[in-house]
Amino acid sequence: MPVDSPPRPPSHSEGGEPPSPRGPVVIVFVDGWTVEDGAPQLHEGAPRLAAIVRESAWTTIGVAGSHIGLEDEHPPSEHVAYRAAGVGSKPKLASEPVEAAVRDDAVGRAPAFAQIVHTAMSNSGKVTDFIDGIDKDACTVHVFALLSDSSNHGDVRHLNAVVDVLAFHDLPFVVHAFVDGVDTPEKSAWPFVEALENRLQRTGRIATISGRTYAFDSQGDWDKTLELYRAVVHAEADRYHDANQALASSYAAGYTDANLLPVIVGEYRGVQGGFGLELPSDNPEWRWRGEDVGVFVGLRSEAFRQLAAVLTRTNLPDHVAEQVTLVRRPVVAFDTRCLASFVRVSTVPELAVVFPEEPPEWSLGAFFAARGDRQLRIGSPGREDHVEVHFDGGGDLEGVDVAHAPTDGAALTRALEAVEEGSASFVVVGLGGVDRASRSTEPADVGRAFSEMDEPLGALAARVRERGGLLLITSSHGPPKPRSHVDDRVPLVLVGPSGATLRPDGTVADLAATVLEWLGEDAPESLPGRSLLANRSS
Repeated sequence: MPVDSPPRPPSHSEGGEPPSPRGPVVIVFVDGWTVEDGAPQLHEGAPRLAAIVRESAWTTIGVAGSHIGLEDEHPPSEHVAYRAAGVGSKPKLASEPVEAAVRDDAVGRAPAFAQIVHTAMSNSGKVTDFIDGIDKDACTVHVFALLSDSSNHGDVRHLNAVVDVLAFHDLPFVVHAFVDGVDTPEKSAWPFVEALENRLQRTGRIATISGRTYAFDSQGDWDKTLELYRAVVHAEADRYHDANQALASSYAAGYTDANLLPVIVGEYRGVQGGFGLELPSDNPEWRWRGEDVGVFVGLRSEAFRQLAAVLTRTNLPDHVAEQVTLVRRPVVAFDTRCLASFVRVSTVPELAVVFPEEPPEWSLGAFFAARGDRQLRIGSPGREDHVEVHFDGGGDLEGVDVAHAPTDGAALTRALEAVEEGSASFVVVGLGGVDRASRSTEPADVGRAFSEMDEPLGALAARVRERGGLLLITSSHGPPKPRSHVDDRVPLVLVGPSGATLRPDGTVADLAATVLEWLGEDAPESLPGRSLLANRSS
């Protein structure tokens, strides 16, 4: 339950020694945290956060649309805000090269996708399944895509471009369709499925349908990922005659698009493959390996992180790897050389990227790396990619440690340890608990999420002050709302410099310039962001 809004941002005149420029810089994203009545949202279950806000300089910053150089209709999202904060400028969107390729009819010429097409053509033909005596395609192209026209995870037009290329080459292919229900109305998949079926020609068909929460789970809910894996690889799920029957039955059972259980459509039989002995090897073992190829069609690097890991058997937790088996033998459904993705998938870096990202000219991570400073990125579930990738400009930097925390409280505790140990000069923390709670049907969940992080956040703020550091607490977006009612401004609280005030017209892209000014460093000419510090006495 919200408490009274805090007063307008104070101008402090605290005593004490000025902070040392060698103190740590810590940025904490409390995603889902919003602005109420023009001030940072507070909750009764988070008294330490309330105290931090009342005792510190704060303002509100823009995180979407024209605030950060994008079109007004571009919605708030984590990956855009984290990237803008990390590079100090308008973020380059993954959709830009994809849209250009679709517009120029050039998707098929992208090298990584062209290689998938070439592999499928080279392995084309028919094989006979000697168990059931059925002739099958020797190599099928599997296309994984979201059916939506309103999501920053992907657009159905990008799927259409892939479908057209595969149909042009007369290749057998299947679509694993993920219905939205988050960025679209909760039961709006009908027209998307019907349009896709009309577009598919004799070589293509819909193989599975599932809700996006199964395909895009990045919260560590491996049960959902494994359920989709079994449908895709082994065709183990409820089966329906056609897509319309699948949707009608799912809706009748009470499911909405987002949480629709994976189902099989028509005669789909799974990924083509077989057992083989891994040679050469010091310890050869029998494995089941898929012989098909595939492509992930999407725009968010974190979206397919768990699904890609399961399908390629890469970087899996032991308890998950134990379930990716067939007759107790390991399953590798897709060789990493036979699976591509529109964008980089961090859990499987070996995957070819159809539209590689152009690195930015500058990033905060690269700045600290050039100084020889140690850095730490900490993400609670669903925020791993945001903290790993966006502050480094998509590159791999020296001296950067990454920690995945099971909860927001654990993430903040890890940051506190780093500050106490002096083991990192720059720490970025991404928290997803409030965001997840704000999507819950239980109103009390939001209060519990704030309460969980409150004590370690208070301890972190106190220790950063003691160390003469800088702590910035903000958010990448507020709670989910209809687009017409979204407030594109979120809180920013500054803990550290005494006597500081913050200007009211800033954006998330200004965080980098703020850090640089606090450190006494000149911002590069290429950095358009401006420091949020209106004044600072020390």
